Order: sequence, then structure tokens, then C-alpha cells
Amino acid sequence: MVSFWRAIVASFDNSILGFLNSFSQRSWLFDHVVSTFEGEALLKGGVLTAFLWWAWFWENGRKDRDRAILIAGSMSAIVSLAICRIAAFVLPYRERPAFAASLHFQRPLGIDPNTLISWSSFPSDHAGIFISLATTIFFVSRRAGVLAIVYTMAAICFPRVYTGDHYPSDIAAGLAIGFAVTRLMLRPSLRDVLAKWPLRLLEAKPAFFYVGAYLASLLLTTNFDVVRRAGAVLFRGLRTRGGM
Repeated sequence: MVSFWRAIVASFDNSILGFLNSFSQRSWLFDHVVSTFEGEALLKGGVLTAFLWWAWFWENGRKDRDRAILIAGSMSAIVSLAICRIAAFVLPYRERPAFAASLHFQRPLGIDPNTLISWSSFPSDHAGIFISLATTIFFVSRRAGVLAIVYTMAAICFPRVYTGDHYPSDIAAGLAIGFAVTRLMLRPSLRDVLAKWPLRLLEAKPAFFYVGAYLASLLLTTNFDVVRRAGAVLFRGLRTRGGM
């Protein structure tokens, strides 16, 4: 049964990758636009954290509830990222499509393979963290949330498949993790507990709160890049040591 589902997933991944890769290097402009979206933090997390800040100051008569949602939802994005990274570490290693010799993947123009972190591609932490933020925005404003979800799929998830950073199933798994974690942590009983102390800090010492919020949004914007790259160095070290 396991081998059957693996074959189904492999067929799904390879058919989509093969189709998308057939367009690689056909258009200098398209490849460079996609590679820019794949690599630039401002075009990924920067857009979604801008949505968060808009929602934070949005005057709609539900400010207390919405701010609790935004705080708990931001926490859920961090939890989603952590789960994705732990899963990638403990599950069997999966090579990124760009490096898989069997796929004969043709890298789009403008992609530097040396910039891709070579740890396991499954699941996608980008999909996990950013669908968490988009789902959080949806719980505050459905219109803005739909825009955020569409943007996440088109400007964040699609480029990571097109450039060979992830298989479609990597993205699907990350999306499922991010949505499930956020949906759970935004339940009113848990949401209010998570937001209690940050909201108290906001009321008592707003300057300290906004310094922390700025730093948190910066980390979310960059998908915790500093932390992830430090983890990548540690991961490579553990792999090298394990192979000795």
C-alpha cells in the first residue's frame, strides 16, 4: 500500500514538474521574474507582513478580537515553520528537484543553484509559514485573506516548484501543515490564551511591544532566514559527521 501511494505521489509530482519545466529557458523575462519572486524576501514575506500590519491598524469595530487573531496567527506561523523543519529532519531525505539527476531538470534562467539550501525538500517550510499568515489574515478580513492566499499560491508557492526548489507534494504538505496549525491555534479558547500576555504588554508598555512586533515581523518576512541558515550549517555538519 505504501509503495502504491508513493507511486501516485511520484506520478503527480513528475507530471507537474515535467509540464512546468517544459517552459524553462523559453523566456528570459519570465524566468527572471519568477526567480526574483523565488528569491526576494520582500516579495514573499514582506507582502504578507504588510497585510498583517494593515489588519492590525484596520478600524472595523473588532479591534480587540482581530489583534488577538493576529498575535495567535503569527505564533501559528512560527509553529508551522518549526513543524515543517522538524519533519524535514526526521523524515527520509528527499533531494530537491533541481538536483535530482533522474529528472533531467532544466534550471530556469537567473537561478543560481548554489543559493538553494541542500537539506530535504519535504515539506516546504515556505508554504507552511506563509499559508499560516494568509489564513490568519482571512480570519480578520475575508477579502484581504483571499488576496493573501492567492498571492501565497501564485507568488510564493508556484516559483518554488518552477525553479526546482520543491516538488508539488512538498508544497501541498506545507500548505496542509500551515493551515491545520493555524486553524487549531485560532480557536477562540486557545487564541485568547496565546494573545493574553502580548496584549497586556501592549497596554502597559507599547514601546516594548512594538519593538518586539517589528523584530517578529522582520523574522517572518525573511522566513527566519538567519535561523534557517544556521540550521542548515548544523544539518550539513551532522550529515558530514554521520558519514564519517
